[in-house]
Amino acid sequence: MINELKKLGFTNNEINVYSAILDLGQSSTGPIIKKTGLHRNIVYDVLDTLVKRKLLSESIKSGKKYFKIKNPQILILKAQEQLEASNKLAGYIKNKLKSKAPEVIIYEGKEGWETAYRLLKNRLKAKETVCTLGVGGDKWISAMGDFFITWENFLVKHKIMNKMIAYKWQKKEIEAHQKNPMRKTKYLPEPYSISSNTEIFKDGIFIQIYSDPIILIEIRSKEIAKGYQQHFDVMWKLSKY
Repeated sequence: MINELKKLGFTNNEINVYSAILDLGQSSTGPIIKKTGLHRNIVYDVLDTLVKRKLLSESIKSGKKYFKIKNPQILILKAQEQLEASNKLAGYIKNKLKSKAPEVIIYEGKEGWETAYRLLKNRLKAKETVCTLGVGGDKWISAMGDFFITWENFLVKHKIMNKMIAYKWQKKEIEAHQKNPMRKTKYLPEPYSISSNTEIFKDGIFIQIYSDPIILIEIRSKEIAKGYQQHFDVMWKLSKY
């Protein structure tokens, strides 16, 4: 029983007093002090604590206080309260850690690429905006595979705007697929080749690498997404239709 009481948060003195009363039954302070061998002040303090924790009941007979163990069901209720408090605390700590440490997930190949977009599709809400910096063009469409049409229809259905910044040499290539009314594209004059691009959304980013196999790196972090969004907004102002 001692180990169980310790697990419930009882101190050694509380265990001694509680066990003594359990053996004695209803008792005044004198027999409890004698049985525990503890100083009377310690016993008085412990009895007061156990009464406040509703583990003991007290009554007065002939001017003398008597103590007895309350229904042991209270121990179960106390344990349940501790469990609930622990779960809430664990959830709070977990959320705090999440907010500080970004989650990084790496997807490989077309199957992985599609999985990333399916998960994003479940998180995006109607009328949100997805921003693309450094458009992959035909490489991106090839990576999307059969899921390309599903993604396009999803953007239209939920009125999710896709703002893209590409390079001027890509204009003809992009406009060949530019049938989505929810997509706006602006161009920069630099003649760079595309080996990767970045998708920015509310709670994270995709870094998309057109290697063999293709790789998509997802970083889930509102703080990081905010930083990339600020950079995108500056580039958007410098770009032209």
